[in-house]
Amino acid sequence: SKTNLRRSGSFSHFVSADATSPISAGGHTENVKTTMQPSGIRPQETLSTVVSYLQRENEVRDQEAEGRREMEFKVKMWLHTLNMNEHLLREGQDMLRDPFRNGVLLADLISILEGKKIMRIVYTPKSIVSARENLEKVLTFLRQRKPQIPAELLEQSDAILRGEKSYIWMLLWCIMEAYPFSQNEDLSIHLAKVKLPYSPQEIRRLELSLISWVYSLGVWNFNDIPNTIVDLEEDLKKGHLL
Repeated sequence: SKTNLRRSGSFSHFVSADATSPISAGGHTENVKTTMQPSGIRPQETLSTVVSYLQRENEVRDQEAEGRREMEFKVKMWLHTLNMNEHLLREGQDMLRDPFRNGVLLADLISILEGKKIMRIVYTPKSIVSARENLEKVLTFLRQRKPQIPAELLEQSDAILRGEKSYIWMLLWCIMEAYPFSQNEDLSIHLAKVKLPYSPQEIRRLELSLISWVYSLGVWNFNDIPNTIVDLEEDLKKGHLL
């Protein structure tokens, strides 16, 4: 009898065909089913192989899930440092109101990281068309400016609109990696280079006004009055000022 081999799932194991063999007893012949095992393979060995495979598959799935959770946590912390808390609070709402899905978060993120706004973003989209256009504007910008971000992450706006979390968090992770300065404590150095809608004289007046207000709170002694906002950086980092 010829043994048939069959593939099951993503792994292979042998399953023998049922063979029917005639057995004669007292002149009466009966067809009795016998199970034929491939040569050199015992049933318990096959079962053990399957169990081991399933265990490895479960371990891989657990590791992947843990990796996704860690990635999501790190991205959320990064967004928090960039003052994107309002967007984080609105995560999970319906598509048109969820900034993670309607392109608003990505547009604001690029505005912070690049120091320039993406034009004609609809911040309160009323239709899926508007939300998709928001996304396409940001993704096109990233394709042009950040070629190190995998192209496949920048070509499927529908996945973002559908709210596919693994896709969204992976894209945000890659954006974070593409702007390494944004993960440093010295983010202020970069932000200081961002073009503001004020003249240097106006910025200086704002700076002095802020310093005067902080001093009026009695935080410093007379001899310790800072001259610039940069002088506040150390106290801000250590939490003394707060």
